[in-house]
Amino acid sequence: MTASSEVPGQEIFWTDEWQRFHQPAAEYKLCRMLAVDEDFIPTCHIKLLAGRNFDNELVLDNDAVIINQSFPGNAFDYFFLDDHFPQQYESDERVGSLLSWLAVLAIRIACLGLLGLALFTTKQRTKEIGIRKVLGASTESIVTLLAKAFLKPVGLAVLLASPLGWYAMSWWLEGFAYKTAIKWWTFVVAGGLAVSIALLTISFQSVKAALMNPVMSLRSE
Repeated sequence: MTASSEVPGQEIFWTDEWQRFHQPAAEYKLCRMLAVDEDFIPTCHIKLLAGRNFDNELVLDNDAVIINQSFPGNAFDYFFLDDHFPQQYESDERVGSLLSWLAVLAIRIACLGLLGLALFTTKQRTKEIGIRKVLGASTESIVTLLAKAFLKPVGLAVLLASPLGWYAMSWWLEGFAYKTAIKWWTFVVAGGLAVSIALLTISFQSVKAALMNPVMSLRSE
């Protein structure tokens, strides 16, 4: 279709309209795009079919010569669409990479804290563990007893962090016109991973304390 519109100072003719062409980043809503008369916007789009011996520099040099001959005095400026679109998300990718490294660092610090807590707790409960073993407690029951004590702060942290994480994710997604929905199972999986990492961290110390000779543990007291 062909129609005309007025802009300040002149009238332009647009020849086509795309209603679902999304060129900007996902932060912006989908808008209509007009194909206007080439005299109004001196821009051309060139589709290059890259073959086996395709040379970017040679093609650009030839294009520059043609542009300078056709439009003398105008600067030849160009960019590739396959480079242009990813550049719109470079800042988001950097933020995501930074948050990933911070998350790994936080997990390592938390594991060190849990390991220190396991060492301290088993040292304090050495006599109790020895008495339980003398009275017939199995290794599995002692490991379960210690694991429950260690997992209580982890479970509390998951309960407190889940609403905060949901709020932070919702706030960040508000900046995008097109966004994914936050699934409830995301927090279940994250909580399960946190508990699993905590169990792996404290399991060695718990099993070591449960396998300790009760005579030696009572004698040390």
